Amino acid sequence: MRISFILLMALTLISCNKSPAPFAKPHINSQSTSASSPAATRKKTKKIIHRAEECLHFSGEFGGDQSERDKEVSQEMDKLRCDTIAADLNKLNQQLPKDSPLAPKVKALLREYQN
Repeated sequence: MRISFILLMALTLISCNKSPAPFAKPHINSQSTSASSPAATRKKTKKIIHRAEECLHFSGEFGGDQSERDKEVSQEMDKLRCDTIAADLNKLNQQLPKDSPLAPKVKALLREYQN
């Protein structure tokens, strides 16, 4: 019993001996004080729109006959992450201000993916 207690105390002391790593100060970019500035949001929105358009394009080229071209199209669609584009558009649609000039395009693409 005494040995178990001593081992338990030794293990506890050993684990307490390690000091935690200090917190790192966040690096603040002097050019951008906000991670979601209007320019960054617009750029992100345009990238998602472009991905969605490319995914629609490649989905029209997919023949489903297991041909070499189908394999190429499938690889491109994997690179574009077409399997998540509908969810990305939906999230973007919820976050995008209603008065954004890109909102109608996002809504139109979202309708395409919901059909």
